[in-house]
Amino acid sequence: MGEKNSSSATKMDNSFRSRSYAKSYWAVLVTLHLDYLIIALPRAVLPSMLASFFGNSGVFVVNSLVEGTQGLLVFLTSPLIGSLADIYGRKPLLLLCVFVTAIPLVPLAFSDNLWYFTVLRPISGLGAATFSVVFAYIADIVPPSGRSKAFGIAIGVGMGLAFITGPVTGGIVGAQFGSRVVFIACLIITCVNLLFTQVFVQESSEKNATLSSITWNKISPIAAFSMVYSSPMMLRLGIITFLFYSALWGVIGNLMIFATTAFDYTPKECGILLSQFGLLNTLSQVFLVPVLVRYLSEVRILQLGLVAGILLLLFLGIAWTGWVLNVAMVFGAFSMLTFTAVSSLTSVSVPPSRQAEAQGAINGIKAFTEGIGPVLTGSLLATFQGSSYPGFPFILTSLLCCGALCTSLSLSSPKEIKDMGILGVKNSNSNLNGMEHFELKELLHHVVTNELFDEEDTNDSLQAAKESSQVKSSEP
Repeated sequence: MGEKNSSSATKMDNSFRSRSYAKSYWAVLVTLHLDYLIIALPRAVLPSMLASFFGNSGVFVVNSLVEGTQGLLVFLTSPLIGSLADIYGRKPLLLLCVFVTAIPLVPLAFSDNLWYFTVLRPISGLGAATFSVVFAYIADIVPPSGRSKAFGIAIGVGMGLAFITGPVTGGIVGAQFGSRVVFIACLIITCVNLLFTQVFVQESSEKNATLSSITWNKISPIAAFSMVYSSPMMLRLGIITFLFYSALWGVIGNLMIFATTAFDYTPKECGILLSQFGLLNTLSQVFLVPVLVRYLSEVRILQLGLVAGILLLLFLGIAWTGWVLNVAMVFGAFSMLTFTAVSSLTSVSVPPSRQAEAQGAINGIKAFTEGIGPVLTGSLLATFQGSSYPGFPFILTSLLCCGALCTSLSLSSPKEIKDMGILGVKNSNSNLNGMEHFELKELLHHVVTNELFDEEDTNDSLQAAKESSQVKSSEP
């Protein structure tokens, strides 16, 4: 009876804590959404501006260098931003990230000289860690059982909604009133966002860390890669992530330039194309993933996403008219399933005590490819610019996704899944015996369908399931 009362009190305490921080949660989502909105708004007008300023022959080279340099700076500084957020709090670093995001856009509100943008855009990579800081903020205020849903909403509301509405709005505004008005709007939104964050976002961190606690392993992006070599499963997931995202970042960094130079896309058409991708991506994550996890394992979902990525690149490569790009965006949205599956497989490949380290290593690889992907694809596109097959570089980079797909075939080995065990806890004797009904795909289903502020943590039930499997496997 006493234990029951204690449990009820704990639940009430968790519920009170969740409700007291609910306003802060939605406030930080507004900050995240506005931050990504100023990234999405100019996406439709920048390609034609860059092509006009640098010329069709030079725009791919300049754009790939800018995107690649920014990606490498994101890769190098993200761990440091995270450590500083532990020391000085989430809110100051959040304000810094919002400010730095706007740095390359502000000059274009007053000048048409795109050299300002090309020089300042890479610098914005020094503080492009808004998502990381926001996720740390959410982890501070949301109980463990509700974090998966909270993260999902953050992705949908923060980034997804911004890329659904931002590009098409920017394209229409740019066509009607001129591109400079778009950047003036970005400046106004940034000022509003800074003021909103200062007033409505509460500090969530206890700031127990100190500068002396910062070590090389914490701030070095390269040090995190050692986690990839901890097991064959992690190594293969690392290879898949590297190959897939090298090709994907090449598309993200160059697609709008390609559409503008190869098919004379207007800012409005660029906006519609990007908004289509944002809408399809959001719909697939919200509606398609919960259905797939009921019938497919994470490995099969991963392979489905990789096949969609290959089709995306092939359609871009053979595109003979503009509408083919819209078809390619359908496959592009489905290719985002790869991220969900890799994250889930990573979580079951290591012990619970190394979850953050493992996810950080995979995200580090993604950030690294953000630096090399745009440069690789952009250089190839510049080479084929003006030829009869301007999209052929996308066919070449599809080979990277083919390599990722081939690597994923080894993940479905029954022996490897058996050796991996539940939640990465290896049990050489019992393994998964007695756990036929507690499949790994159920974990992903839990991640997708979990309630946001559910007070009952599922860790106890998972532990009970593991203990039960061990007892059953020891029985004759």
